Amino acid sequence: METKRPLLLMVLAVIAALQSAPAFAVGSLQRDQGYLSDVDKAAIENMQDLMGDRPDAQYAIGKIYLRGGLEREARTWINKSAAAGYPQAKMWVAEQKMKAEFRSRKGGMLAASRRMMATKGE
Repeated sequence: METKRPLLLMVLAVIAALQSAPAFAVGSLQRDQGYLSDVDKAAIENMQDLMGDRPDAQYAIGKIYLRGGLEREARTWINKSAAAGYPQAKMWVAEQKMKAEFRSRKGGMLAASRRMMATKGE
């Protein structure tokens, strides 16, 4: 009976945790695959209906898609916002370009450092 009690307490603790945060428990697994919750979908629909083509709404929609792991849709909306002149969207686009440039240079820098290390060893 003593060994069953801690196991029962652990099971109850897990159940309580899932009951208190079911969206987090399920959503974190699904978001990695590109998933929007019903709340996110409703928020996007409401923003489109109420705010139309406002750049701040487009940026917010893009961030919701980004949070859901849907990068292609996020880029589309944030690029629309940046084209309309929204400062935060312009900064995000510039940051993404900078990150892409760094990633492309990183490979070259690593190869150059490896060549340098190889020549020092000779």
